Amino acid sequence: MARIPPVVKAGLQSGTIMCIADIMTQKMIADGSAADDVGSSEKIEAQQPADRIIPTSSIPMLQSANEQLQSLDQFRTIQWTAAGLLLHGPFLHFGFIMLDKYFPLPPPSATSSQQMRAVLKKTMGGQVFVFPPYLLALFTYLAVTDYFLDALLPTQTQTQSSTTTTTLSQAVAQRIQTKVPEALMAGCVFWPVVNSFNFTFIAPAYRVLYTAAVGSTWNVYLNWHNSQRRGNRSSVVQLEG
Repeated sequence: MARIPPVVKAGLQSGTIMCIADIMTQKMIADGSAADDVGSSEKIEAQQPADRIIPTSSIPMLQSANEQLQSLDQFRTIQWTAAGLLLHGPFLHFGFIMLDKYFPLPPPSATSSQQMRAVLKKTMGGQVFVFPPYLLALFTYLAVTDYFLDALLPTQTQTQSSTTTTTLSQAVAQRIQTKVPEALMAGCVFWPVVNSFNFTFIAPAYRVLYTAAVGSTWNVYLNWHNSQRRGNRSSVVQLEG
């Protein structure tokens, strides 16, 4: 069996984890919306006369697996899976190679203070030279793909409100201005801790996998952060079909 190239392996690992993270994010948002709807229904129900109250037991609480699948924005899931496969995995693969080259760790015989200084330098190097360019690349990719997907399949939010014509360059600039600064600040809290452990205890061959696995929480945050004030394309397709 042919050996999978490391960069391809990194892309497959990141793509799989980002796919799962997107499904988790959509499910959490849907569950939150459903809870709000149930609360609103209970308030309305309590205000009805006794002979007009609809028993809540008659409302099914669980959807079938097919209904849950149809409720997902499958285009968004594909979009994030591709981001992991083509961007996150390869970018971090070569990013860690660069950090290993310019911020090498001392040998095991080095003192603990020397090792700690080296880990801190490497962590800071990642925060300065790897993390910001990745965020710029990610949100540029999301803006470009959203721009063309929105032209073909407008989101529910877009179909319910008037939209102005926006060029691709304007869409990219707006996405970067509104999303990158907040994501950068959040990442400066999350990633130094993760990468300090990564550079200290994880072998180079497994660093992308570790980053993608531990970063699944971060990917859920990024997914949620990017999707704010955006609708669901699958809902629009179902309504129009």
